[in-house]
Amino acid sequence: MTDFKSALLTLADDAFFGLVRNYLGPVKTPFNKHDLIDRLVTFLRHEHIQERIIELIDDDDAELLTAISVLGGPDFDEIHLFFAGERSYLDLHQRLLNLEDRLLIYRTGEQLRINPVVSELLDRRVIRPELVFASRALRSAENVREPWLTDTLLVSFCAYLHESPDIFRADGSLRKRALTDLRHRLPSLTEPIGLAGSRPRVAALVDTLIAAGAVLDDGGLHPIPEVWERLAEFSPMRRNVALVAAAARGKPVSDGPLLDAIERVLTCLPGDRALEALSIERLLLIAVPELGPETCRRIREELTAVGMLDAVDATYLAVAASRVEPAAESAKPLIVQPNFDITMPEEFGFSDGLFVARIARLTRHDRYPHFALTKDRFATALRSGLEVEEAIARLSTLANDRVPQNVAVTMRSWAGEHESVRLFKGVVLTVERARRHAVEHSEPVRALIRRELAPGVYFVDEQDVDALQAALADAGIELVPEIAAQPHRLADAPAPDVPAQDPDRIRAFGRLFRSARPSGTEEWSATTDAAWRREVEVRLKDASLSEEQRQELSGRVRQKLILSPDQIDPGSLKSEKTEARGLDYVGKVRIIEQAIRTGMSLLEIIQRMEDGTPRRRLVEPLDLEKRGSELMLVGEELPERTRIELFVRKLGLVRRLRSGLVRRQARRQ
Repeated sequence: MTDFKSALLTLADDAFFGLVRNYLGPVKTPFNKHDLIDRLVTFLRHEHIQERIIELIDDDDAELLTAISVLGGPDFDEIHLFFAGERSYLDLHQRLLNLEDRLLIYRTGEQLRINPVVSELLDRRVIRPELVFASRALRSAENVREPWLTDTLLVSFCAYLHESPDIFRADGSLRKRALTDLRHRLPSLTEPIGLAGSRPRVAALVDTLIAAGAVLDDGGLHPIPEVWERLAEFSPMRRNVALVAAAARGKPVSDGPLLDAIERVLTCLPGDRALEALSIERLLLIAVPELGPETCRRIREELTAVGMLDAVDATYLAVAASRVEPAAESAKPLIVQPNFDITMPEEFGFSDGLFVARIARLTRHDRYPHFALTKDRFATALRSGLEVEEAIARLSTLANDRVPQNVAVTMRSWAGEHESVRLFKGVVLTVERARRHAVEHSEPVRALIRRELAPGVYFVDEQDVDALQAALADAGIELVPEIAAQPHRLADAPAPDVPAQDPDRIRAFGRLFRSARPSGTEEWSATTDAAWRREVEVRLKDASLSEEQRQELSGRVRQKLILSPDQIDPGSLKSEKTEARGLDYVGKVRIIEQAIRTGMSLLEIIQRMEDGTPRRRLVEPLDLEKRGSELMLVGEELPERTRIELFVRKLGLVRRLRSGLVRRQARRQ
């Protein structure tokens, strides 16, 4: 309540006294602003006035009030973004100003808030989240499917890509041989996306992995191990969300605010209802307004493409049940057969799955992934730095110590064959005989040496050079060796380019997203009190008014600013003219001059085009220039702030509006 009263006190005098005169009648001197505000609050609290407020709220009002409520104090730009493509800038501006004049909302700074005097009443009888988040109950026959992009499918596809298959033609279509191979080994990836889609899942998955930086397309498709390892650090949901965000934005997305926002939207969606696509896009937009409607639409499309949202029909989407990472103690073991076949359980840790994909060849992925341990795949893993005993130990752990003896023996045999002829890529450290004691007797130095190639010749991993230099210095080597070229290092994950959410918005997420669940109460429907309207019209007809006063009060009735017949009082009217139309050239000029002079107004303008059609504009006036014998209005049209020049005599209507909802430009000198 304090904020509301403070907001009234900060209004310009003409706006403040205009409100007071409209609702309380003429202001008598002496007066006290605080007393006037208290009287205004008391007026709004009368039961019959509150009933009148409710009766005058229509469907558009209810939708706007609901949006302001669930957005939790938005500014005008956020509201405009929320209704992007549905409401014109000018119409939205005027409707919000009307709600402000009706004392249903108020502003603190640039934020729009529900008037606390009527907020409880509006929450109970008007505000309905389903007005802005359209949804329907899921029917019993509608079974929401699980996401098709599971951890095990990702692991299987990674193993498949280790063979660098050239599966696409130049035009992006699947090669016939690749399609046959995928139907046998990864049949689910040949299915179409969506209810009536024609694009196979594999095409969407490849595009997603390329955008995420997990696959390099250089004629063949090559997994980038470092990126897959980074993905392994995420939970299953976050992993898919990271891929979705990358596909939507066309670039890798790090673990940051954007992923938080998408996860929050998914976890807030009710499991027993389906929402319209626009409702989900609006939730994403609320979570991160900086994304804009187009990116939110692409994110929603990608969530649908990977099955995290399931299209239950042509209009509605339901959130798919997402699997969770199995706990270590409950995870089922690998099954390793003496014939070198490996079967992975349906729920298996992603990081462990990548290890299997590293050492074995995918044979088929149906309900369970099936692999075969082969010499070629195992040799590739050894060349990448995997040690044979490390591989056997990890495989044994994943299989609950049930690795057949012949499998372990064969793995060691393959490793011995691999070791007999080797090529290394890395850094070579050479040490003269007299200095070798520094290497042989320093545990930190020895720990960083991958292999002794010959007496005094040591092989070191490129990524360990800095640590080795420090260890040599600690071991007493005064002239620490350097190499001319610095070793290549894996770049850190890209920094998030979505601004961090402010604490107030994060704290509001729980309330905001819960509000997307329909309350179960009756849908909002506008009502009118015909008897009250007749009473007001009779009072207006019988009142002793000039024609101009009658038109002004009739306008207030249409704008729903009259809550009581007692407001039909000529003493409540302001003397300043705010509108001129038709042939009233002088009136138009004066209104434009007033708007420019005060610097606090915008102009609603109706211009008659060459074909005779009217065009409404919202303009920030900057100047009134003389062009020959004509006066020219110079200004900027909102919201794009396009410079316009209009002859005053060609304007069918000029109406002065408050500019409080719009950020005005700095005044020109």
